[in-house]
This record gives sequence, structure tokens and C-alpha cells, in this order.
Amino acid sequence: MKRTTVEECERISIFEIKQEGGLHQDGDDCLYGELTLPLTKTQCFFGGIRWWFICPKCEHRVGILYQPYYARDFLCRHCHKLTYTSSQERGTSLEPIAKHLRLLNRYIKLSDGLVEKKLSKRDLRQLNEAWKKIEKLPQLPTLRKCAIVRKILKRK
Repeated sequence: MKRTTVEECERISIFEIKQEGGLHQDGDDCLYGELTLPLTKTQCFFGGIRWWFICPKCEHRVGILYQPYYARDFLCRHCHKLTYTSSQERGTSLEPIAKHLRLLNRYIKLSDGLVEKKLSKRDLRQLNEAWKKIEKLPQLPTLRKCAIVRKILKRK
């Protein structure tokens, strides 16, 4: 049975909240919309402070809290028993190329301007290697149905 993944859930990231300037504290709590979430902080090695959520259930320090569609509360991924999509790709017919498809998907997002980041020489080299490996795979006729590969083939 497939487990729910973190990618399928609502999430609250302390790092994103802080970056957006939305970290409003009330003592040791973070006020986020109607939610009040417990916080803790650690000292960084070269100075500064790093903020963390405290999972309301297990009380572990985490950077991201998740809320699956079937739950009411935001908890850490361990308490909700969530996994990552990449960990569920083992044993599938696309396992040998899953890493390459993720790289190609990243390339599409970057080239479509969805991510504000320039490709480094290392990124370009990895993407070229990934594409060469995918072109040599015997599953390529099946892969042509994949949206990621279709987009790239249209560009060539």
C-alpha cells in the first residue's frame, strides 16, 4: 500500500515564514494565521539564531510541519508517518530513470522561468548526462508518454 507523501500535504516551513518576514512571536510561540505553534531556537556555529518548530505530538525540533488531507493538526512527518516520493520509487519500472526524470523536470522548471536560479556548469553537465542516459534506455518508447520527456522532445 502506498503511503502518503510529504509532497501531497499542506506544509508550514519555519524557514519560509522567516524569509517572508512572517515570524510573529508571542513568547515561545509562533502566530501563523489562526494557529499558535511552539518554537525553540538554537545558536548557529558562526553566530546568529536558527528557529525551529516543536512538533505538538512528539515534541521533536523540526523545520517543517505537515497536515495530510485526512488530519486536523500540523505535525512532523514522523508523527503523520509520511514518506518522500523518491523513497517510494524503488521497485517500480521507472526506478532506473527516476533520478534522471527528476533532473529533467528541474531543467524544465528552470528553463520555463518557474525557478529564479541560473544553471551552473555542474547543473548543465548533470542534465546533459541524464538526457544521454535516458536516450539509451530500452524503455524510451514507453517514456515518450511521460509529460516531462514530451516537453523536452518538443524543444529538441
